[in-house]
Amino acid sequence: MKPVTRTSIFTLFTLFFFFNSGYSQCDYFDDFSSPGDWTQVGTLVEVSGGELQYVDGAPDGVQRRVYKELNSPYTSEDCWEMTLEFLPESVGTYQGEPFPGHMLFSLTETDQDPLHDCPDEDCTGFPEGTQDVILIEYLALNPPDGNILFRIVVKDNTTRLVSDNIIYNDLGSLIYVELKKACSNLTLNLYSDEDKQNEIGSGSITFDLPDLSDLFYIQHGNMTSGYHLRELTGTIDNVCIERFDYCAESNGEENYEGCEGDGYSVEVNGTTYDESNPSGIEILTNAVGCDSTVTINLVYLPNSTGEELYNGCEGDGYEVEVNGNIYDEANPSGTETLVNSQGCDSIVTIELVYNPPTSGEENYNGCEGDGYEVEVNGNTYNEANPTGTEVLQDINGCDSTVTINLVFNPPTFGEENYEGCEGDGYSVEVNGTVYDESNPTGTEVLEDINGCDSTVTVNLVFYENTTGEENYEGCQGDGYEVVVNGN
Repeated sequence: MKPVTRTSIFTLFTLFFFFNSGYSQCDYFDDFSSPGDWTQVGTLVEVSGGELQYVDGAPDGVQRRVYKELNSPYTSEDCWEMTLEFLPESVGTYQGEPFPGHMLFSLTETDQDPLHDCPDEDCTGFPEGTQDVILIEYLALNPPDGNILFRIVVKDNTTRLVSDNIIYNDLGSLIYVELKKACSNLTLNLYSDEDKQNEIGSGSITFDLPDLSDLFYIQHGNMTSGYHLRELTGTIDNVCIERFDYCAESNGEENYEGCEGDGYSVEVNGTTYDESNPSGIEILTNAVGCDSTVTINLVYLPNSTGEELYNGCEGDGYEVEVNGNIYDEANPSGTETLVNSQGCDSIVTIELVYNPPTSGEENYNGCEGDGYEVEVNGNTYNEANPTGTEVLQDINGCDSTVTINLVFNPPTFGEENYEGCEGDGYSVEVNGTVYDESNPTGTEVLEDINGCDSTVTVNLVFYENTTGEENYEGCQGDGYEVVVNGN
C-alpha cells in the first residue's frame, strides 16, 4: 500500500485551540459589587446588592440607566463574546398582554442615551441619537401580541438597524444571554445553563454589522421613549466580555493522496469526506465567530488488476510462478497482491484450468439393410463395421474418446392363429384389415418398436358343427342312466 500524502489542517485547529484556551479570561467583567464604578442617570435602574436591578423600571420619557467608561474601547476590528445572567421576574402589561421595553446591554460611542441625544434627564423631545451603538433589547412590540422578544439594535450614526427576534416568554428563570461579535456580524443566543448547552427560545439570530466607530462606554437601562407600561422587575449579573486579538477569515486545506479502497476518511464540519465524497469546501466558525474556509481534496489512485489464465489438460505439466508462488495442477487458483507503478495494490488473479479427458458415444438403433452409416475420425461405421473406439481432440485440445455402437435389428415375424367354430362370430383386425370367417387368412407387414418390418401371418380356422344321438333300449327298473352336458 502506498504511503499517503496529507496537508494537515493542524494549523487551523491550533488556531481554534488558541482562541478557546483563554475563554475563561474576561477582558471586561462586572459582578456589580462596586456601585461607585457606575454613573446612574435617573432611578429604578440601579446597582445594588451585588447586581444590576430593574425596579419596576418604566420607559416613561425619563432616562433610567447606568453607564461606565471602558478601560479600552471596542473597535470594528475586534472580535469578542459577551455573556450576562438575566433574571426577569415580572413585566408590565398592555391590553392584558406582557409589555416590557428595556435595554439589557449596550456598547456606545458616548455616555449619552444609546438611542437619543438627550438634552436633559427627561430627554425633552427625544431627539434621535447620533452616536454608534450596539445593544440588546428586551421588549414586546406595540401593539402587543403576547410575545416577549430579545433582539439586537445597531446604530450607525443616525441609521437604526434592527435584527430578527428571539421569542422567549418565561419569567422567573435565569437566562444566560450571549452576544458574539465576529468579523462582520453579531450573533445572539439564549441558554438555560451556564455551560451554554441548552438553547432556549425560538433560536439564535445573526445580524450583519456595518463599520462602526470605536465604542467607549458600556450601559444598562430602559428605553427612554415608549409607554409607561413597559415595566420590568429583574436583575442582571456577571457581565463578561472576552476579547480576541485575532479577527480575520482564514483558509486551510485537507489534502490526501492514497489508493482506492484504503478506507481513508476525514470529518470536517460534521461532513464525512471519503472515496465516495472526495472533495468540497467547508466553512468553519472559529472561537470568535470568524469564517475559516477549509478546502478538502482527497485523491484515491486506482488499484490495478490483472489475470493469469490458462486452459489446458490434466497431466500436461503446465505451471506458472506469480509473486514467488508456484501455481500448477495441484495449486490451480489464487490471488496475489503486488505494488503497481503508482504504489497502489496490483491484484493478480490466477486461474489455471486443467480439463479432464472427455468421452462420448455414437449410438444407432436401426434395421438390417437400412443403409445407415457414420464417419468418425475418418473411419466409416455401418452394418458391416458396426462397433469401434476412436480417440479425437476436444475443444480444449484434450483427448476425447468416442465409442461407436451401431445396432441393425433384423425383421421380426409373428402369427395370429385361431381355431373356432363356424358361426361363432370371431374376428380380429390386423393392420386395419378385418379377418373373420369370410376372410380367415392373410399376411400383414407392420413396423416393430425399432421401426423395422414385422410380418404377421393370420390363420383363422372355423370347424363345422356336428350332430349325434344317444340311444338306449332297456327295461323298466334296470337303473340305466347317462350324463349328457351335466344333465
